[in-house]
Amino acid sequence: MSKRCELYLRLRADALPAPEELETIAREIAPAALLLTGLAGAADDGIRRTLDAAKRQTLAILLEDDFELAAALDADGVHLRADGERLREARRLLGAQKSIGASCALSRHDAMEMAEAGADYVAFGEIVGTDGRDIDALAEMIRWWDELVELPSVVWLDEDADEDDARRLVGAGADFLAVALRRGDAGTDMTGLRRWAAIAGERSEPA
Repeated sequence: MSKRCELYLRLRADALPAPEELETIAREIAPAALLLTGLAGAADDGIRRTLDAAKRQTLAILLEDDFELAAALDADGVHLRADGERLREARRLLGAQKSIGASCALSRHDAMEMAEAGADYVAFGEIVGTDGRDIDALAEMIRWWDELVELPSVVWLDEDADEDDARRLVGAGADFLAVALRRGDAGTDMTGLRRWAAIAGERSEPA
């Protein structure tokens, strides 16, 4: 067996791709999951259409934070901030078959707590603030987790990160590389997605 790093896409609910774009993404990129973010104020029917299109392409859809909506729309799971009680509540509602991930920023304590609470993966690097992120600290966090725990890790790649940053984080042991899907007037930036997918795929080693 080999342990690979895969792409994990973040999509804003106010800029969802068209069904034909999802088909192209599934065929050419095959991401491990699509995370819908910015759900506040988004129309449920638009989210539902994206879910239906994703299911036709066998793409897993997670919703950010709202596990009640995830249950109502039969999404594949939810992504939460680090909070053990909310994670356990989400698990009770969604059941064992749905995926639940947790953002742990750069907190070892939160990561261990979320693993013990039953998260299916932990995410590192999602830090809100004006100072950005320390790639050294993030790479060290991923390396520590990879050596200590079998639970998969997701690393957040922000818009300022470059390809060298991505390769470094993938090389540190991240199981999933989370990047934002960018859409412009011409639709989804497939060239960018192919580049990130290729970098994620550079890691393939004996498990």
